[in-house]
Amino acid sequence: MVDDFATMRRIVNNILKQIGFTDIVEADDGLTALDALEANDIDLVISDWNMPKMRGIEFLKFVRENAEYCDIPFIMITGEISKEQSLYAYEEGVDAFLTKPISQDKALAVIDEIVKDQTDSESTRSIINQMTRLKLTKKYDEVLALSRHVLKKCDDSEIYLIIGQCFFSKKDYSNAKIFAEKSLERKKDSR
Repeated sequence: MVDDFATMRRIVNNILKQIGFTDIVEADDGLTALDALEANDIDLVISDWNMPKMRGIEFLKFVRENAEYCDIPFIMITGEISKEQSLYAYEEGVDAFLTKPISQDKALAVIDEIVKDQTDSESTRSIINQMTRLKLTKKYDEVLALSRHVLKKCDDSEIYLIIGQCFFSKKDYSNAKIFAEKSLERKKDSR
């Protein structure tokens, strides 16, 4: 749980405990969260967007770009979010948003969806992991070649996101936008 306000960390921690989480690690900004990530076995990240030192979106980028942590589900907390911010966060790999004020029901629904997404298909997760590893090693053409076969079998928002990120890295902004929008559409459709 990453938030610069102790009160918000306490509220979210209480909700997490009420829904069954027992081992909760806290950090007050993204830099502290980096240390916590390296020192602990983290299964889920819940991070505020706006924090000093390192914002939540910067912390998300670090998590997604690091092969050791890139599979950790990431929930972003925010008061309000524009469509552009939402699209940007999905492009960077956020799994879900929790908007303030946070209730137990909202938190449970978002976490349940992430857990469901994780257990839906081991083969999908394996493919996504493979694509992510290729993307992290800048083998964009291999990701795009693999994606042609993958999209015939699986219509997953994360796959569209990875494809969009590869197009973006190749400076093909038109296709990057198309796949980022498809990713966002799939994310919304799955809720």
